[in-house]
Amino acid sequence: MNWKEIFYMFKRITLIALFWIAFSQTIIAQDSLIFMIRIDDILCRNETILPRSIQPFESACNSRGAKVTWGVIPHRLIETANDDGALVQELLQTVEKGNEVAFHGYNHICIFCGSSHEFYCPTNQRHLTYAQQDSLIKNGIQVFQDKLGFVPGLFIPPGHAVDTTTYRVLIDNQFNRISMATPYNEFVIDNLFNLGMQSEYTWAMTSSNYSGQIAAALANIRSFGKTNGFYCVLAHDYFIRQGYENGIVIRWFGELIDSLKISYGDRIRFMTVTEAICHYTGRPAGIDKPFVVTANDFILRQNYPNPFNTSTTITYSLQKDANICLEIFDQNGRMVAELINQRQSAGSYSIRWNAERFSSGIYFYRLRTNNLVSVKKCLLVK
Repeated sequence: MNWKEIFYMFKRITLIALFWIAFSQTIIAQDSLIFMIRIDDILCRNETILPRSIQPFESACNSRGAKVTWGVIPHRLIETANDDGALVQELLQTVEKGNEVAFHGYNHICIFCGSSHEFYCPTNQRHLTYAQQDSLIKNGIQVFQDKLGFVPGLFIPPGHAVDTTTYRVLIDNQFNRISMATPYNEFVIDNLFNLGMQSEYTWAMTSSNYSGQIAAALANIRSFGKTNGFYCVLAHDYFIRQGYENGIVIRWFGELIDSLKISYGDRIRFMTVTEAICHYTGRPAGIDKPFVVTANDFILRQNYPNPFNTSTTITYSLQKDANICLEIFDQNGRMVAELINQRQSAGSYSIRWNAERFSSGIYFYRLRTNNLVSVKKCLLVK
């Protein structure tokens, strides 16, 4: 064998080796999975569904390493069923644990047919005007800012029903990400990127279809994931109903996550929808302002309930140890109460203001720490 034959043989071996490496990497890449869980309609209008809490489901997912994107309807935060502020606290806590709050329409009701879509009505093939849609978005932004202290940057259209008018309204209100059904993973207009959900398996979950739905979900996840590298499974807030088939939906999700971890091992990555979008686009989260209202050192949140009768709860968070002073002022600027004045460690706090001896009217509460001040308004109605 002369040197030319040796050279060409070495060249063929090298090409085969390079091909095999590339092929192997492709197979490995296809066998990896970004997995997301999206829960829409937090919380539903049915007030008989108890307990009204996201924590049991959250715990089942987070304890296994999975994350949750909660599609929150802003109007729920100002409805009577949530006057106690428990949902607000749970949402703030879930974000601190690495989960995500998403902007899910405003009230999730179609003015044309009364069904569960809002911005576009597929039944009548009609959409709200730009001004109407813009008003709903701005109302939702205000509710989130007042109740949570931040504006979610991910938008989930109610009923997955939108049109190009909705896209434009979102863009004009600085949204750069959306999660619909399709298209699965692309920009839908200008700077607005969509990462869609794939399937729902638990809407009508029973003990009789439990195993079949697990098998169907795993098969679909492996098939879609092999081609696309990601999968977003959908559920709705009916999982919170106490005794819903003895917690069957929560158990189902736990088993699904466990099965995926066994199948994929360290090749599965659990993300929120926003984290996945950032992964694909290579850009930061966008307009989310988690826990930033006036300064990085502390956050003062809107009291709840508001308006209130006799008493209300004020919550705040400290990013580091600080000397704290929380005071109440009347509308003439006179201080009428000092709720706390001491040094506190970093963390989240809540304090009850008993205003039984005060008359109806507008009041202001002020949080001071070091040289920083934050003030919010509340309304006492007797």
